Amino acid sequence: MNFTRKWVVRISIGVVLVAGVAIVEHVREKAHHLAIFRGCWNNMREIGTAGYVWAEDHGGHFPGNFVCLSNELMSTKYLACPADPKRASAANWSQITAENISYELLAPGLPITNTSTVVIRCMIHGTVGYADGRIEGFNNH
Repeated sequence: MNFTRKWVVRISIGVVLVAGVAIVEHVREKAHHLAIFRGCWNNMREIGTAGYVWAEDHGGHFPGNFVCLSNELMSTKYLACPADPKRASAANWSQITAENISYELLAPGLPITNTSTVVIRCMIHGTVGYADGRIEGFNNH
């Protein structure tokens, strides 16, 4: 192999390696975003289920606020979206404030029979949860 050909081969290998690293980084970043979204989705599922259980014990209506769910939710961590850098989970239920909650309760007191109504929304992703337990949307990729 002559000198020029060796350099062409080396440069080609270098380009392939750089491209491979870029692809791996892109895949890693996508996986991280997906994990955060799944955490948000799981939080909304937990909140929705807790709201439904609470409603069954309180005349068939969803709660008026998140603090009402203290007996149904195992932890305050479900009220903070993993993608929300401004909010950290409250240490306990007595410390819950708007600064600890990433989700909006859009239909406080809604009858559980209104299954097509949006009950909860993530303020970070725009994902919504319906009274029938469906969760839809993910706006900020």
